Amino acid sequence: MVYVIFVLAFGFSFFANAQDKNDIPENQQVAIAESKSMVEKYEAKDPNQATQFLNKIAFIYWEYGHNKEAIDYFKWSLSINENIGNNNAITMINHNIGSLYSDLGNFDEALRYYYKTLEIRKLKKDKEGIASAWLTIADTYSKTKQYAKAVEILENDGLKAVKELGNEELIRNCYGRLTENYEKMGNAEKSIQYFKFFTMLDQNLRKETEEENQRKVLEAQLKTKLAEAERIAKEGELLNQEKKLVASETEVQKMARQSKEQQKQLVIFKQKQDNERLAKEKLQKEIELDKVVQRSLIGGLAFVFLLVFIATYAYQQKKKAGIKLSLQNAEITHQKEEILTQRNSMEKQSQELQKAYHEASEANTKIKGSINYARRIQDSMLPDEEALQALIPESFILFNPRDIVSGDYYWFAEAEDKKIIFTAADCTGHGVPGALLTMIGFNLLNEIVQNRHITEPHLILKDLHKGVRKALKQEETENRDGMDLAICTWKPQEKILEYAGANNPLIIIQNNELQYFKADKHAIGGVQKEQERLFTKHEILIDQHTAVYTFSDGYPDQFGGENGKKFGIKVLKELLLEIHQKPMREQKEILDVTMYKWKGLHHKQIDDILIMGMKLG
Repeated sequence: MVYVIFVLAFGFSFFANAQDKNDIPENQQVAIAESKSMVEKYEAKDPNQATQFLNKIAFIYWEYGHNKEAIDYFKWSLSINENIGNNNAITMINHNIGSLYSDLGNFDEALRYYYKTLEIRKLKKDKEGIASAWLTIADTYSKTKQYAKAVEILENDGLKAVKELGNEELIRNCYGRLTENYEKMGNAEKSIQYFKFFTMLDQNLRKETEEENQRKVLEAQLKTKLAEAERIAKEGELLNQEKKLVASETEVQKMARQSKEQQKQLVIFKQKQDNERLAKEKLQKEIELDKVVQRSLIGGLAFVFLLVFIATYAYQQKKKAGIKLSLQNAEITHQKEEILTQRNSMEKQSQELQKAYHEASEANTKIKGSINYARRIQDSMLPDEEALQALIPESFILFNPRDIVSGDYYWFAEAEDKKIIFTAADCTGHGVPGALLTMIGFNLLNEIVQNRHITEPHLILKDLHKGVRKALKQEETENRDGMDLAICTWKPQEKILEYAGANNPLIIIQNNELQYFKADKHAIGGVQKEQERLFTKHEILIDQHTAVYTFSDGYPDQFGGENGKKFGIKVLKELLLEIHQKPMREQKEILDVTMYKWKGLHHKQIDDILIMGMKLG
């Protein structure tokens, strides 16, 4: 039954998400197909290369208006880059996802990714990136008509960032944004004040641009005049040299006639000196030759004696070396045989390893494909946050799985008499095993509430426990899997909230006071030693505005901070008490950014994170 629901759910999801791609040119469709093939090839052995092809697919979809598909591929790339710690890519992709959500009009998600971009740029101390991020966030708030929030960011963070950067153009743009936002808020005084600052900087920038252009023109004119002056000077110098040459030519000819006689006498004198020098050199060579003959005779005899000694010594050494060489050759032959044997063995092992690696790589690709398939099924099963907000306008769902698929799930439904039932559940394990349990729990809750019309939370947990044990055949097998959850029934007509919990607590905040309701200390499913598993029902009067939170243990159990400790339930209580009066959309953003900062870049997410929050009363 569960398997059929899996297939049907994915089929409907796939059909709903399938869009007409005919508006994408054929060459770009080919590029997408080739890039997908390269992702499968490189994802396991070269993740960085795989992300480049994922980004390429995302940009093509983005270019032709398929924003949802672009987001999916950017998120895939983001998860890989987070695993390999590529911070530059993480920053760029978070910003792109934010822009895509902004184009879709989903400004909450856009802001969530813009804030992630901002935090990474702060860690990198990227002043220009920080300034740009603050301006983008402010623009997004302006698009949602939250002009006061946009002004707060621009005045407190945006101006500070652009002034530290010292960029007059960005400062001018910041003043321009403040002018527009104050105008839309109806604050004419502030709008005029910032418009004056904007106009002053704009005039300065225009004046600087004009002065720079004038300076460039003057430089060009000056260079032209200098070149003309140099040309005239060179022409004058050449003319003077020509006159000097003509004047000195006659004097040179006169001196040449006088020197001819002197040259003849000098030649005769030099010939006489050369003859005397040649006679002396010939006598010196004869004396040197006699000395060379004597030295050669003595050296020859010494050389003969040396050759005899060397020959005798070489023969003896050769005889010894021959014996040693024979022994070495025998040893080398033996070692060579051993090396050949080892090489053949290593080649065989290498072939076996290559075969095993290829098989493992193929298996890994298929497994990842199956897991991604399961993710689509789970996404189609879980309802949208907008559906909850249709029932309870001030509400949010913060849902960040650790792996591709999640072992946490949320569920809500409207029953008879306008009762609203909701739960946040945490199944045994993570990834695929946990995801399978989420399907069982989700379908059982639909059966219990929608078909059997059971709406009291303690009775829902009782039937859910029986259903899980039956589905997993825990009476007959050693299976011990199960789930923890807190389930609530909101009765708006009676102003009563009913709660029952299996290991998962409930937090409510009324009149600035936080109340923590403990759950029963046993799970849904697993070992049952008692005859019948019962759960406690709590009734809470909601006669004023009340913030209600139910969650899994992923958020408080996450390691991080400077000392690598758990976030802790105490800190979570303090945080919820601090932010509970803010709009639910803003609370979700604060919780998400706080956890992102807590983890930092050195701590991986250890569990699925799920928090549901709503305002009742």
